[in-house]
Amino acid sequence: MASERASQQAFFGVSALLFAASAAVTIVWCASMSAMGEMPMPGGWTMSMAWMRMPGQTWPGAAASFLGMWVVMMVAMMLPSLIPMLWRYRQAVGRTGETRLGRHLGRLPYDLTATHGTLSGSNGAEGGTG
Repeated sequence: MASERASQQAFFGVSALLFAASAAVTIVWCASMSAMGEMPMPGGWTMSMAWMRMPGQTWPGAAASFLGMWVVMMVAMMLPSLIPMLWRYRQAVGRTGETRLGRHLGRLPYDLTATHGTLSGSNGAEGGTG
């Protein structure tokens, strides 16, 4: 019972730290983007320089920077809704005595397809006309 309590505290502690870190990095990146200034455009409007390649920056570097910002932002946004599901998954795996994740990942393609069908309003029987 004590090890279960310690496991629960570790799970939620790591989750909270991951959320706090990703939210802090997102805030810092947003603050640095707003401080970049703007580029005048024809028609009198301005475009944020955050979306421009910096001098000397390669396209792969710009893409990596964008993906890094996007991943950190997605962790900050999606983690609060993902944690309860992960916690229930941990409990379900613990009840079955299964310790290997590989057996459960085998269901991933089915789960993703079923989720897509549910979200699109189609169960597949109608040929995807949902």
